[in-house]
Amino acid sequence: MAFSSSVTGSTASTSQRRTAVSQRGAMLPSRIATPVKRTTATGVSTSTSSTSSKFTSKSLAKNTLSSNDALHQKLCAKTVRLPATRKQPKVPQLPNELLLILLESMPTSQVCTMRTLNRQFAKLGNVVLLARLDARIEGLTLNDIDAKHALADAQAEFGPHLDHYKQFLRRIAPSDLTEALWYSNPPEVLRAICECLCRLKGVTNETGRNRRNRFTHPLDLASLEPMPWSVIKKTMARYEFKTWLLNLQVGVDFIPYNNIRVVEHIIMIAEDINYDHVRGVSLAGYRLLILVAACLQYSNIAEDLRAKRKASAAVEKILTNYRKFIDTVGSPAISADAIALAAEC
Repeated sequence: MAFSSSVTGSTASTSQRRTAVSQRGAMLPSRIATPVKRTTATGVSTSTSSTSSKFTSKSLAKNTLSSNDALHQKLCAKTVRLPATRKQPKVPQLPNELLLILLESMPTSQVCTMRTLNRQFAKLGNVVLLARLDARIEGLTLNDIDAKHALADAQAEFGPHLDHYKQFLRRIAPSDLTEALWYSNPPEVLRAICECLCRLKGVTNETGRNRRNRFTHPLDLASLEPMPWSVIKKTMARYEFKTWLLNLQVGVDFIPYNNIRVVEHIIMIAEDINYDHVRGVSLAGYRLLILVAACLQYSNIAEDLRAKRKASAAVEKILTNYRKFIDTVGSPAISADAIALAAEC
């Protein structure tokens, strides 16, 4: 009986173990996946987990759907929230009287800059500028009248002199130039007179041609060297030089004043250049010296008139600009508004 009971107990315990294992196996399918064999295109069989693939595909689809929804909501949003900004503090407005005192203490250039800020500064700046221009216009008007009177007096006084010197420039004989070029080793006086003609045309020692540089270096008369006769003779034999000499009546107005100063320097340092001495040496040189002297006298008077004309034009231009500003800004409507704004407290 004891043996049978022991056998019976052992079989019961074995059956209980089996049922427990089967129950555990029924509880584990969600964690342990059964392998599934699949055949690829190459014929090799592979085993994957069906439950893990289903779980991965579901999570990926869920993440993709959530990202698409977020993107759709962002693109379809009508308004975008901007980051909050701090409010600018309000600047206290000063009274117009203090602003006028401030503008009156500024130079004119800064007042013109302050006029561009807003309407208030524009009207107050107009008041200050109109007051300044009214004080300056009186002096500029007197300067303009004086400059025009000086120019008119100079033209009336020196105008006949210009006509007188131009008459000598009409009497140019080509034979005088030919006679001067006939010398292989001319006298020093004749060489200096021919050099003066070349200098008037703008010929230099280096090239023997015209130097027409508008932006030249400062004139240095102390380092001026005499021009060789070979360069002078070659220059005066050209056709362009002969044409310039025959048309000197018109071309004298276009001779640069620096060339006039160079020729004056050459004549002043030469002791033998005078009418009597040159007439005894060469009659052609005497006639060419008359041409050089006529060019010098004419250019000096013309330069003086040109300077007075430029000064008168500069004063007139400033006065015209002031009057244009007053006519534009100082019209009755604008000036009344500006004065009314300036009078407010």
